[in-house]
Amino acid sequence: MNAPSRSDADQPAPAVAARRFARVLSNESLMQHTARLEATLFAGGSLEQLFTVEAALDAAWSSETEARPQRELVWATEDGEAAIDVLRLSAFDSDGRVLLRRTYFAGADGLVRDDHELVKGLRRG
Repeated sequence: MNAPSRSDADQPAPAVAARRFARVLSNESLMQHTARLEATLFAGGSLEQLFTVEAALDAAWSSETEARPQRELVWATEDGEAAIDVLRLSAFDSDGRVLLRRTYFAGADGLVRDDHELVKGLRRG
């Protein structure tokens, strides 16, 4: 799991997740191929948290490249009583193919985990 940075502790979990997603895209050399981003915030996430996701993604592209991808932000409130925030992020190329998709979970402990980290933990346990 990625160690939280000092700035992560002061940020809403969805913004932390968006920065981690952008970091993976950059590390995998996928940012320049990303034409569209889709972010869906489920459960107890607020509309303000969704705006922090947008700001985190904007910041990632402002330092990487001039061409920012289109963004689709969805606030899925149908399960607003859940105990954890869930954010699903997807990156698509210009032909609509999925380049990267991750689901991030923020629990009561404040830690942000993605679906790949959870699977690794289950395999070890």
